Amino acid sequence: MKKISVLALLITVSTAVFAQKSNVQNAFRAKEKGNIAEAIEYIEKAAANSSTANDVKMHNYRGEIYFEAHSNAEHAHLDAMAALKCAESWEAVAKHPKAKKWFDNDEINEKVTKAGVALFNKGVELHSAGNHQEALNLYNKIFDLISLDERGNLSRSNVTKESVWFNSFFVTYDIKDYTLGKDYLQKLIDIAYQEPKIYSFMASMYQEEGNLDQALEYIKLGREMFEFNVDLIIAELNYYLGSGDFTKAEELLNLAIEEDPNNHQLFFALGSSYDNLGQFDKAVSAYEEAVAIKSDFFDALYNLGVLYYNKGGDMIKEANNMSDWRKADAHTKKAEATMLKALPHIEVCYDLNSNDKNILIILKELYYRNGNTKKYKEVNSKLK
Repeated sequence: MKKISVLALLITVSTAVFAQKSNVQNAFRAKEKGNIAEAIEYIEKAAANSSTANDVKMHNYRGEIYFEAHSNAEHAHLDAMAALKCAESWEAVAKHPKAKKWFDNDEINEKVTKAGVALFNKGVELHSAGNHQEALNLYNKIFDLISLDERGNLSRSNVTKESVWFNSFFVTYDIKDYTLGKDYLQKLIDIAYQEPKIYSFMASMYQEEGNLDQALEYIKLGREMFEFNVDLIIAELNYYLGSGDFTKAEELLNLAIEEDPNNHQLFFALGSSYDNLGQFDKAVSAYEEAVAIKSDFFDALYNLGVLYYNKGGDMIKEANNMSDWRKADAHTKKAEATMLKALPHIEVCYDLNSNDKNILIILKELYYRNGNTKKYKEVNSKLK
């Protein structure tokens, strides 16, 4: 009786193993027929069973099935993480002790490359869709494949540890995980990665955390490597503008303008710096340059108009304090002429935004002073 029982047990075990191997074969056949959903069902049964979970053929077919699900739009809905499952299985193939029995080195490396590129592209897609953690999971998996890429094909496909770190940083930056984000950027800085933005992004994170001194340190570190990079100059410029050091800001703005002379924003910032330093003529000139580059630049037009308007107002106050009425009258006329230089700039602002209350208040005053009764009434009615 004992012999019969043992024999019965062996038959049962053999039948179970055969059933699982049949699942592998059924998965392959389903895949060949284009029935990817059915192939996934069969291959997952085989992957979950201990008798075939580490079978090299099972992992190879599983990788092929999920690669098809990833790369073929018709089947993409079957599994959003198909690229990851493909990579896991083809990584298992590459590491399997029996892999060389079935595949040569080129075949194995091709699988590693296809999986790595699939992970990278899907990571970009998931990040764009707002699936941040899933994107990071895929990016992290790439490092397991890079170590298996004996031919360097991933690198030739622009899938490198550097590109993965940089893409991973952007994911963490979006979710404001600055601890992890700084870690990714520091890895790039440590290997002297040739991308100036890593320094400006590092500075940006420290600035948002309120650590301005550390932010400036990274900006300066970046400028040691990329002295004339406009992004880094602007990053340093923003630091000095934020701290109210307009003299240093002026120096950096002039340097940035040399590198990017058609940037209207730089001229606007230069005008603001001169304005804060009380250098009227230089501020006017800078704002005019900004408008010359971008004729509908509302902020520059508005600041230019307000500059003339305020200058004229200050001159009128000076005239009111003069004891000699002749000099006072002459100074008032000059003041009004200066103030009215604001009119063409403010009128363009009005064309761009006719409901801005500040624009309407200034126009009302200017139309009153130049005697344009019709437009004065029109603007005044809009203020009521």
